[in-house]
Amino acid sequence: MSDSFRQLIGFILVAVCWGSTNPLIKAGSSGLDKISNQYPQGGFKKWFAEIKYLFTRWQYVLPLALNLSGSVVYYYTLGKSGI
Repeated sequence: MSDSFRQLIGFILVAVCWGSTNPLIKAGSSGLDKISNQYPQGGFKKWFAEIKYLFTRWQYVLPLALNLSGSVVYYYTLGKSGI
C-alpha cells in the first residue's frame, strides 16, 4: 500500500471514530443532571460524584475510549503525512 492510501485510511478511521462516538458519549452521560442536582453547592463532592457516575457506566466509558483512540490514530496519521 502506498503512503497516501494509508493516510487516507487513517483519516477516514479518525472521522468514523469521532463522528460515531460523540452521540454515544452524549447518550452515555444521560442522568448526569440528577447527580449534579444532588450537590447544589458544587465543589469537590459534586465533581467527584459526577466523575464516579460517568466512569462507572460502560455506556460512557466505551465510546470515550473509542473516541480517544481516534485521537491517537489522528496524531499518528498526521505525523506520518506530509501536511
